Amino acid sequence: MEDNRRESEREAYYDILGILGFSEEEQAPLLNTGNRKPIDEVEKRNSEFADEIQSKHSNWLRFLVSTISVLFGILVALGDNSQLPRHIRILYSAGSFLLILSILFLSASLYSGLYYSRRKRRLYNEEAGKTLRENRLPQRVYVPRQALFSICEAAGYICFVSALLALGVYMLQKAIL
Repeated sequence: MEDNRRESEREAYYDILGILGFSEEEQAPLLNTGNRKPIDEVEKRNSEFADEIQSKHSNWLRFLVSTISVLFGILVALGDNSQLPRHIRILYSAGSFLLILSILFLSASLYSGLYYSRRKRRLYNEEAGKTLRENRLPQRVYVPRQALFSICEAAGYICFVSALLALGVYMLQKAIL
């Protein structure tokens, strides 16, 4: 029973190391040692991987916010709708308003990257202090994703898609007239 558990743990470690980018030659010495070095190496790789994902996510949100802002600027510059019927002007206003909302929501979600890095640094400093005071090995610092930022990001995407739909219908209605 104990051997089966150790074998399944070993297989799980191999899977985790493979996901984190360790080659098979790098995996064997890490799993055969009895010290903490393999765990530290895996945690370091995992942290680098998470930081890279966060960086790419932030870059995507920056690109999206700047693109939506340019689109909103173009709409404002071209927006003389005083001669159009009321329902077409409402579509234009709704599309513009939804673009503003998407900029606000996605900007709040973009702030999450800064929030997480500050919070992670603060928790890491607290853990380092506890480690020194209690003379123990440091524990992993984890900052969970808050629901507020996830909701803001989802609302931003929904507003952006809705704005595109409203502006598409606006353009069709304007072309018909």
